[in-house]
Amino acid sequence: MHEIVNYGFLSDAIHFKLANPTVGKLDSGRIGISREFFDEKLKLFAEANTKEEVNRYIENFDNRFEIADYSQEEIEKEDDKEFDEIDSAFLEDWGIGYLNIYKFCYSSFIICIEKQSSTCSMSEPEFIELIKDKTKIGEKEIIAGIERFSITQRDEYLKAPKGFNASEVFPWKYNREFSFTRRFIVKYENDKGETILTWGFRNAISAKKQLDNLLFEGKLNNGGKRIEKLLGTFRERKGKLYRNKVKDWLKTNPDLTVIDYEVKIDTNGHLIADKNYGDIDVLVHNRKSNTLYSLECKDTNKAKNIHEMKKEMDNYLGREGQKGMIQKHVERHNWLNSNKDKLCAFLKIDKEPKVASFMLTSEVIPITYIKAGAIPLPIISFPALKENGTNLLDLANDNFEK
Repeated sequence: MHEIVNYGFLSDAIHFKLANPTVGKLDSGRIGISREFFDEKLKLFAEANTKEEVNRYIENFDNRFEIADYSQEEIEKEDDKEFDEIDSAFLEDWGIGYLNIYKFCYSSFIICIEKQSSTCSMSEPEFIELIKDKTKIGEKEIIAGIERFSITQRDEYLKAPKGFNASEVFPWKYNREFSFTRRFIVKYENDKGETILTWGFRNAISAKKQLDNLLFEGKLNNGGKRIEKLLGTFRERKGKLYRNKVKDWLKTNPDLTVIDYEVKIDTNGHLIADKNYGDIDVLVHNRKSNTLYSLECKDTNKAKNIHEMKKEMDNYLGREGQKGMIQKHVERHNWLNSNKDKLCAFLKIDKEPKVASFMLTSEVIPITYIKAGAIPLPIISFPALKENGTNLLDLANDNFEK
């Protein structure tokens, strides 16, 4: 499987024109593949990513030892309302409520524990009766849970079931639908024609944890219309939290004037323009150097494989004649540069400032290594900014202008 995944990565890199390795037969008879793309680009990204992860663990170390005061914990009505929305969305789209998914997975775990076995196998009717007895969930929802959390035999290993994209079964693709990470039950027929379910107790718990993570991070795919609407809400909330985190960190620097709100550039915005150029997430004036920083905050989910890297690049840079999202930020930067008199009036300063625009990602992303020369605007990560200080903004801008 390790080799299959490696060749899958390589195949995607060639298919998406990210790499063009030399392939040949070695004297030993084995296949030799040159590794320029992996060694010169992905290795640098992997090193930066690892460093960022280590720093994040160090930064959050003290939080791991906080003792929660549950006696004073209050459940807000707003939280209850949101959970009700989540529960009903899953019931409508998946046929099983979100709370019952927890009961379904946890009871599967308990069955293994009670049988003192790391894995369990039983007929589907027996499993349904056990879950009904332990959870009081209706049979219809249990069957829906089995359908959502089981993997069945396919005609071809790399052929997805009807209604799903082919990539949902590729073992080198992260967050694919048909993986043990998301579907912990193996469903098959035995020699007697009985439907058998087999699962492990660890997988039952990890599948629920994975679902929680994908849902609240806004990354769950194949959810359904109601669930997708929820994901949009969660992504928007995460984006605002990240934007505020950046703003609050910058405000600790005494040399900076940080505008608290998002600055709209429009015909009737905070900065009056000929058309809508969007909002500046965080507008900062460095009084010491008289530099204006226009920061576009992106709460990113870093690509974890070649396919996601390609999607990330298309999203930022565009493809097949379509504009990438970074282009609108370039247009905004050009407008700011051409309207410094309006910036002076807005900031109440006399001397025209130097304008530097950035995309500030919540984590390091591969595009900054794979397509460094094609990016029309500097992209830096917030962890790197915190580590190196605001001087990184000036350094990154100077290097970019060269």
